[in-house]
Amino acid sequence: MESAEQIAIRDLETKIRDFISHPRRQDPLLQDKPLWNVLCSSLDILGDTELAIESYLALPEGDDVGTRYLLVYGILQVLYVQQDAIEDLVKSFGLAYKSDSALVEIRDARNKTTGHPTKRGNARTSKDGQQTSHFLARYSIRKSSYKLMTSFGGPPKRIPGRRYSGFHRKATGRGEEGPGAGMECAGGERNETS
Repeated sequence: MESAEQIAIRDLETKIRDFISHPRRQDPLLQDKPLWNVLCSSLDILGDTELAIESYLALPEGDDVGTRYLLVYGILQVLYVQQDAIEDLVKSFGLAYKSDSALVEIRDARNKTTGHPTKRGNARTSKDGQQTSHFLARYSIRKSSYKLMTSFGGPPKRIPGRRYSGFHRKATGRGEEGPGAGMECAGGERNETS
């Protein structure tokens, strides 16, 4: 028997659809309409996001920086939505969900990069007084890597940029090999912030 790691998401989606569509299983599931809707929506989203990931992997680097922004923002959002669908699917079966540390890192990168980059935390109301703002260093943007710069509220300080690379490969196990394959995070150029 194959382990879950050996089965592609598409195959898992099909197996789960077949499993829940069996009349003995489907009838009780249909009694709880919200649960049924979560199951169906999660499976649809898994299929949709797999199509998006496959298309992303087939795309060339992009000739202009605007296209590269779309590639980075797009894949991070697709990976985030796919993770949400998987979590909801697992929980709908009454199972505990535990996210892999690499996936947690990708979620954090997505939130800082494209989800909520302009203001994270609140310098006035948070316990630690921490507030950060984030932006991509435009010159660094590539299809599968970028440097994220962070500025902190409060007194000026020098901070390193953080390079994210291979994030799609880390999340999916697919993609190009070579430099940047494997979600490396390295210090980069320092940025004076205020």
